[in-house]
Amino acid sequence: MPIMRTKIKLLFKLNEGIEAARLRAPLEAEIARLEATLGVPSAITVGKAVADPTLHIIAAGAFDASAGPYDVMLEIIPPENSVDKAVQLLTGLSGRLADLIDREKSAALSGVEHVILPGEGQTFVLIANRRLPHLTHQQFIDYWFGFHADFTRTHTPPEIGMRYRQFHTNVARTEALLAATGFGVGDFDGAAECHYPDEASLRDLMALTEIVDEATEDEVKFVDHERCVTTVFTPSTDFSIL
Repeated sequence: MPIMRTKIKLLFKLNEGIEAARLRAPLEAEIARLEATLGVPSAITVGKAVADPTLHIIAAGAFDASAGPYDVMLEIIPPENSVDKAVQLLTGLSGRLADLIDREKSAALSGVEHVILPGEGQTFVLIANRRLPHLTHQQFIDYWFGFHADFTRTHTPPEIGMRYRQFHTNVARTEALLAATGFGVGDFDGAAECHYPDEASLRDLMALTEIVDEATEDEVKFVDHERCVTTVFTPSTDFSIL
């Protein structure tokens, strides 16, 4: 797996009464159009939020879980040097999904993924982060990647099986993606991406209060916990997960 990958991440809030399965066909059509135009298949990951509301709260830890999780995630890793073209091809997405999603509450991000602890799992926790108000975006990234990444490497018990990546938002590309898609949220500075073998492993790690407290003690130096959004997804490369 590459250490760095440039990608697009779309986080959908569904309209009331709409089930995730309704997004399957339209999202498959979007990916088919991207692949046909770009000429090389794009790597994708689809995520459906787990049904257990308590698991999202457990995964949030010190983060404020009141915002509620997202419903569906779509991650697109376009062919090399074609991210900007992929962004253009997503123009008008919110209009095409207008009957299904809450455009104002759905999020669109573009940036670079950094692998800290390589690997994947059947349970995927996405923490969409916002920085403390006194920090710039770059200051947030510098501390998160320059210090907190090493903290995660040294403090994560290997037997838990957590795998971890940092997704750093590119501000200019995200602004372009927001303009193209018409989504309402794009001010996240990045996202912590945590993969676990299963839900039990996630619960086991979050029950290790000493480790969680140490992580929180460091996070309060750069993360605004009250403005972050945590979602637990079941991930797949197949749209049938929806």
